[in-house]
Parts: sequence; C-alpha cells; structure tokens
Amino acid sequence: MSSGRRVGYLTEASERDDDWAAHVEAQRRAKREHFRDSPQSPLPVSMWGGAFPGLGYYETDPAYRFVLPLHEHDESETVTVETTADGE
Repeated sequence: MSSGRRVGYLTEASERDDDWAAHVEAQRRAKREHFRDSPQSPLPVSMWGGAFPGLGYYETDPAYRFVLPLHEHDESETVTVETTADGE
C-alpha cells in the first residue's frame, strides 16, 4: 500500500524528466554550501570557508536514474541509527 509520501530528493520536481538533473545539481550545491559555511558542518573549522576543498561527484547520467514507487509497510518498525552527535 503506497502512502503517497516522498523521501528526500524524490519530489514532484525531480520526477519530471526535464529537470531532474537540475534538481540533483541544486542539492549538490546546497550540500557544498552547508559543508563550507554552516556551523553544523561535519568538517573541522579549519576546513570551512576558503579552505574547503569541495566535494567530488560524477556527472549526472540518465542511465542511472530510476523512478520507482515507494511502498510503506502496514506495520512500521523504529530503527535506531548511531551517529557521531550526542545521543542517537
């Protein structure tokens, strides 16, 4: 049974063939800015700003793009994921 919800990058805009690559590029740009400029960056302060070397990506390739339905289980299960932050 599909809930109709979307996860992360699976938005209405990214499902259209004409702009999915632009959506991926926008996400990459946002991630780059977060790593470089955000106080919540996972990088040490010494790598912020102009010292940030950037992130490497492969070119977008439509051969590796899949649009598939998401199916949510009737009975959900909570999964705890360990992180480097305090707590869970």
